[in-house]
Amino acid sequence: MKLNKFAQRNFLILAVTSSFLVIPNYVSNAGDQVIRIAQENFAATQFKVFKDAAAIYEKANPGWKVDLVQQDGALYESIGETNLLKGNNSPDAYFDWIGAGSNLRFQQGFGSDIAPYLAKSKLTTYLSSSVLSRGQLNGKQQILPFSSDVSNVIWYDTDEFKKYNLTPPKTWADLIAICAKFKAAGKTCFSIGNKDKWVAGNFFAHLYSRTIGDDLYGNILSLKSPITDPKLATALGYITDLVKKGYVNSDVNAINDQEAETKFFNNGGELLPMGSWLIGIAQDQAPKKHIDFFNLPAIPGGLGDQSSVLGTTTGYIFNAKSKHLDQVTKFFEALYSPQITKELISAGYSPLTKDATISSQTALEQKLVVMFNKATHIVPPPDTGYGQKEADALNSATAEMLGLVKTPNAALTEAAAALKTK
Repeated sequence: MKLNKFAQRNFLILAVTSSFLVIPNYVSNAGDQVIRIAQENFAATQFKVFKDAAAIYEKANPGWKVDLVQQDGALYESIGETNLLKGNNSPDAYFDWIGAGSNLRFQQGFGSDIAPYLAKSKLTTYLSSSVLSRGQLNGKQQILPFSSDVSNVIWYDTDEFKKYNLTPPKTWADLIAICAKFKAAGKTCFSIGNKDKWVAGNFFAHLYSRTIGDDLYGNILSLKSPITDPKLATALGYITDLVKKGYVNSDVNAINDQEAETKFFNNGGELLPMGSWLIGIAQDQAPKKHIDFFNLPAIPGGLGDQSSVLGTTTGYIFNAKSKHLDQVTKFFEALYSPQITKELISAGYSPLTKDATISSQTALEQKLVVMFNKATHIVPPPDTGYGQKEADALNSATAEMLGLVKTPNAALTEAAAALKTK
């Protein structure tokens, strides 16, 4: 998730120890017996699992405490993570997405090679070598892989689909027909909360890669090809078509992801583009709602892999500035243990540990894992797979299409100016 604009630092950081003491300005040093683990905010059921892991660690290491530092997800991705790392209260380890951003933070000195700590820990018994390899780059173990996230699928209410005799679409034309049927019934087809630009940014980035080709998509976001490429302008036209037909909520750029989820949970929108983490949110907020999902349907004449999945691997970076990395390793031994793995699965996570057998997961979790593992191509989201400037430029163009503010060519010309790659 990503927030592109924060003119003022009007945010709240929750620094909560497992014993619920608030330590707002804790500064790590070798003499302290507190380790700080930073990441974006949890759902309530997920936070409990991390507290349970902290309790296991604290029991095994008397005198040591764990701070679980949470930030709003959009804030964390945009400036929060960077501010935490550069501040006096720098975390000992922090959550990240494997990609260009995590590699940059490692190169900036905010990452330590985890391999020496793995060699003397139980973590190598919890994680396979193939999983660990996902976090390796330039000969170093940059990240401790935690889970695989499907960054966007399209969620729907199975009861609503039964009511209107609908089945998951296989092609874009099928999807348009579903939207037409919902509109005829007086219902809003898509509920999208794009105030922070990452939601539609993810959804339509997948459409772009399917339309223009995976290589060109990656090249544009890596600044190897111009963002004004005519093929991308054509792909943006799909958004204009959806909006002009009235298939997207009119307040799409005014509400955030949580507001869009609330609409979806209350039948204010029939389709919700969102990632795999919605499972945990739905367990908290709409436990009685029957939901399912489908992957982006095939795009006619698309040049990309039409069975691709938009996704990423997440994990934790050990901060090179920390004096407590031996203790950090012990905390993650607790978090990745068989006991906590079961709790993580129950809370909606898809952990990458050996004990996370597919038979122990819910039907929706199993379906997501199978889809991710069978995908012949994984498409990185703009905000976690590439640089922030590049993601912001493309996501802003997407937002302008949703607001019918500019033509595709004009929006991309503006994006090129922002990137200075005309």
